[in-house]
Amino acid sequence: MRTPRKSLLIPALVLAAAAGSAIAAGTAPAAAAASAHPDQFTGSLVNTVAGARFSQPFILSVDHYAGGAEVQYLTGLLAEKGPYSLRDELWKHSAGYLRIGGRLGYPVAAVLSQDTATGRKLTVVLNRPLSAFEVQYYARSSMYPFSVLELDLDQNGAGHGTLIGAARMRMLGETLEIQSLGVQPLRLLAVRAS
Repeated sequence: MRTPRKSLLIPALVLAAAAGSAIAAGTAPAAAAASAHPDQFTGSLVNTVAGARFSQPFILSVDHYAGGAEVQYLTGLLAEKGPYSLRDELWKHSAGYLRIGGRLGYPVAAVLSQDTATGRKLTVVLNRPLSAFEVQYYARSSMYPFSVLELDLDQNGAGHGTLIGAARMRMLGETLEIQSLGVQPLRLLAVRAS
């Protein structure tokens, strides 16, 4: 029986242009300042799938945001060499961490910030830790090596978002496609900058 997948399409050129315009506007000094004072976002991670209702607090700490050149390099790598080359490259990057509940934080590989009409949108990519079972038996879930978090924030840093726990990414022309292994992503509620 096939599990339905959720697919998100993000124009890669829009992402690169947004990040590139931020650099052109002179945010390089702001990025250096951000590493000294990381941005932090808190909220609740909520799962409402199939009656498994639970909520846990989360903290997203962002040390720096991806620039236009970094976005172009990573999307180019994905298009030319595929998701496993991108995964290997992302292990070399550190842009912050994501902590869920009271557990240790997961390293964040890349964070993109896009201005929107009402505030900004953050797209966060993490390398998903694979279990020994997934790797040894080449389970279907091993073909979804990323986790992707998206936050829609207003101008005060408050908002909501989604977390795709197991995702796979590929380029379709100039568009980045993100597919979820699960039926629907987890919801991030009561998000605020702290």
